[in-house]
Amino acid sequence: MRRIPTESPTLHLSGSITALATPFLASGELDLQAWRALLQQQIDGGTQGVVVAGSTGEAAALSDEEYDTLLRIAVEEVRGRIPVLAGTGQMNTARTIAATRRAEAGGAQFALVVTPPYVRPTQAGLLAHYRAVADQGGLPVVLYNVPGRTGCDLLPETVAALVDHPGIVGIKEARAEPERMAALLALRRDGFAILSGDDPTAGRAMLAGADGLISVGSNALPRTFRRLCDLARAGRADAVAALDAQLQEIYGFLGVESNPIPVKALLQRAGFGQGLRLPLLPLSAPHTATADRLATLVQALEAQSSRDDLAARTQENSMRHSSSLVRPLALVLLVVSVAGCSWFKKGAKGDYALAPEARPLEVPPDLNLPNTSGAMQVPNVGPAASSAGAATNAAGGFTVGGSRDEAFTRVGEALAGIEGVAIASRAQLLGTYDVSYEGSDFLVRLVQNGDNVQVSTVDPRGVAANGPTQQKLLAALKTALGG
Repeated sequence: MRRIPTESPTLHLSGSITALATPFLASGELDLQAWRALLQQQIDGGTQGVVVAGSTGEAAALSDEEYDTLLRIAVEEVRGRIPVLAGTGQMNTARTIAATRRAEAGGAQFALVVTPPYVRPTQAGLLAHYRAVADQGGLPVVLYNVPGRTGCDLLPETVAALVDHPGIVGIKEARAEPERMAALLALRRDGFAILSGDDPTAGRAMLAGADGLISVGSNALPRTFRRLCDLARAGRADAVAALDAQLQEIYGFLGVESNPIPVKALLQRAGFGQGLRLPLLPLSAPHTATADRLATLVQALEAQSSRDDLAARTQENSMRHSSSLVRPLALVLLVVSVAGCSWFKKGAKGDYALAPEARPLEVPPDLNLPNTSGAMQVPNVGPAASSAGAATNAAGGFTVGGSRDEAFTRVGEALAGIEGVAIASRAQLLGTYDVSYEGSDFLVRLVQNGDNVQVSTVDPRGVAANGPTQQKLLAALKTALGG
């Protein structure tokens, strides 16, 4: 029986979509508390879709019951606000159809169907495979091409034969070559989304016309990747290049070992899960120091992206407010013009005698907006910069006794009791509180130093901050801690 699904009119595949990692406990069981927290972090960060049990989610290591549980919770947490895609690709067509029907029953809105791994079908075989899944699986199908993992390449000419199928609604293309993306973009049409599956080249793809990105890195950086997608889809090439430059080291790190090993190392440092399932092992020792350092960069980028978003919304609201003045102003001008244009005359050589395009633009002082041109600049937080920052802060901070975890709890309680302090976020594994105080945004950072813990301040970009506001807060914090 042919079961052709229809795409929900309210859910669109575009923008920043996260291929979710699956958190595990140290015992190897699902960490459902971390799973719910990860989903909430994605929603809060502006993610525009999530993939459950894809390759990043270690789908091959999940039982059917675990798959059902993860999908059910994702649907519960998302509550229809963004699309939920479920990974359903298997090594043969019958099993893929069965998995897709299982995902439909679990509440997924789309099936992300990777090309059958290992068996290496022909292009004709892939064509027949996807048509069968789309006809019988019960969910709209998103094609997924990642030849580096599967051993087969879904070619553009095969995609061209699938784009008009009513049950096939898009493709995730993980190949990075611009020629491949260009060939797929030529097939783009309403009802068929072109999505990048390669984080480092996604900005370029979206600037060229791709609809969005299904990302690995957005697990750890949901706000930053949402910002990247927004900028790229708005055609802001310079801003995309600037943000991509800040992400280069993270892009490189995500490829040092097989996905999802590196991204789960970053997630673990942010409190999401404890490891992977065999045959995958945790990040190897030579890369752990890099993971530690990049975890700090991740937090700085997320804090900056949050503030960039706030600045953008403030600007948008200001523009909306100023535009709301246009109609009353236009009415006044109409009345004035009826009464007599002589009110505005400045003589034959005055400004108002010029052609409209030659007149100077006069902006009322109260409508001027703050300059946010440097909002996306995150300085180097490599080892040299970090060392310098620690040295500087040592002079302006103070120490408390005990372990960092104990001190972190005490500092959090003390911060909550200081008038005027607002805690935007906290990251215990990094030992940082993101705070606002007397108009300034910065981090309170705790670093273990022998038997003591150094308490200091850095700005949202990770640079040492020892201004009067920071010193005032440190003094109040020291007093509250009994120092």
